[in-house]
Amino acid sequence: MNDWEEKNKLYLADVTALKDPLIQHSVNYMEHAVSYAQICVKWAFLLNGGALVALPALGSFVSSTDARSTAIYYVVGLILIALCSFLAYINFMAMAQYKENEATRLHWQTLGVYFGNEHNQEKTSESIQLCNKSMDKNLTVMKVTFWFAIVVGLSSYVSFLIGSLSLLN
Repeated sequence: MNDWEEKNKLYLADVTALKDPLIQHSVNYMEHAVSYAQICVKWAFLLNGGALVALPALGSFVSSTDARSTAIYYVVGLILIALCSFLAYINFMAMAQYKENEATRLHWQTLGVYFGNEHNQEKTSESIQLCNKSMDKNLTVMKVTFWFAIVVGLSSYVSFLIGSLSLLN
């Protein structure tokens, strides 16, 4: 085996050791995106949708005007939780993309260590900078969607509570 083949073998081993865990994290984030969105949506849909469905049964106890105004809170709660689910999906997609960009950056860094020379150093540096820019954008999306999803999700539950409490008056 010549020097180039040995370098290539070591390079591939290092890239695999560095990249595979990050790719696995990316896959895990996607799985979390699906499961968290499902849990959040199921509960909020059950609360708001169940209350909306049960509202006609309370028709003999409350006026139709009260029932309509209460129904609006439940519908708003349903819309808010659907938005929350979408934001959670976007958040975890950004996390997955962040990890993929991190893996690509490590790939370019490792490539530069093993095969770096004056000719490809500029290309390697540009690719690493592109990955860093993408990672910064993903990080911003993750922060914004995380907090916005929490606020919107909690607002859905608050809408349910307000609607339910308005029936007591």
